[in-house]
Order: sequence, then structure tokens, then C-alpha cells
Amino acid sequence: MASIRSFIALRLPAAVVDTLDAVSTELSSCVDNIRWVKAKNIHLTLRFLGDVEESRIGGIRDAIDRVADAHRPLCLGLASIGAFPCPKKARVI
Repeated sequence: MASIRSFIALRLPAAVVDTLDAVSTELSSCVDNIRWVKAKNIHLTLRFLGDVEESRIGGIRDAIDRVADAHRPLCLGLASIGAFPCPKKARVI
């Protein structure tokens, strides 16, 4: 059966995406050999699921919807830039 590389993520407000896109544009002029994410693909990953069988995607989506409906919206803000796993070996900024 076919599988889909999957993760649970939040879409970010346009103003946040625009800010992150501007920061990545500025950083790209200072750093070489980095593959930057296009603005339309910027998101906040909550959990990486890995390869999931296609037949399970609908059930996962339904479970996420039930959890989301049962909780209040999150209030998040941008404060600083960080790197994962560490600044000298950053894979994610």
C-alpha cells in the first residue's frame, strides 16, 4: 500500500509568513549552501509522523479535527531566531 510522508502542522498568519520570508531573504545574503523554504510552504510543525499509509490519513485528519475543536485557539508570537539541532550544524532555522 502507498504511504505519504506526513506531519501535523499549523498554518501561520500571512503577516508572520511575510516576516519569516523577509528574515530568510536577509539571511540568504549572508549564508551560502542553504536551501530556503518558499514563503508558501512556511509552517510550524507540531509533530512529524513519518511515512503513513494513505488509508490512515483520513482517520488521522478526523482525530486532529476533534482535538482542535475541543481546545481554545493558541496565541503564539515570534521572539527570536534559533537553529536545530544547533547553530553550527543547523538543519532548521
